[in-house]
Amino acid sequence: MSGSGGADKGARVRNGPPTPRVVFTLALLGLVAALAVMTWPIRSTSYLIPAFILVPTAVLLAFQLCRDMRGPRTEPAGDDAAAVVAAFAWLALMPVLLAATGLVFGGALYTLAYLRVRNGDGRVLSLVSAMVVGAGLALVAYGLRMPQLFSGPFG
Repeated sequence: MSGSGGADKGARVRNGPPTPRVVFTLALLGLVAALAVMTWPIRSTSYLIPAFILVPTAVLLAFQLCRDMRGPRTEPAGDDAAAVVAAFAWLALMPVLLAATGLVFGGALYTLAYLRVRNGDGRVLSLVSAMVVGAGLALVAYGLRMPQLFSGPFG
C-alpha cells in the first residue's frame, strides 16, 4: 500500500465529486439540449433563430466543460456570495445591452465583455468571437428581413 503512491506521481488522478463549475456547465448543456428538442418541430425559417443560438451555445459550453474539467479540482473558498452576485450582474447586463443597442450590436458587445472581463480571455479571441457573433446575428436579421434587430429603442 505504501509503495503505490510513488508509481502514480505523474498520473493525473481525478477523485471526488465534480466541482460546482462542472455541474453548472453540465446543467446548461442539458438546458440547451432540452431547448433544441423543444424547437426541433418548428419547420419554417423561424427555426433559424433558435438553431443559430443553440448550436454555438452548445459548442461553447462543450469547450467550457473541457476547460472546467482540466482545471483545479478545488474551488476558491470564501467568495461564494461574490460569485453569485457577479453571475446575476452578468445575467442582468445582457438584456440591458440588447435593449440599449439592439440584438446585433448588443449580442456582440456582450460577447466581447463577457469573454474579456469575466473569462479573462485574450483580446484577439474575445474580439474575433464578438465579431463572429455580431456577423451571425446580422445574417439572421437580414435573412429574416428584420432590420429592426439592428437598432435599440433610441434609433
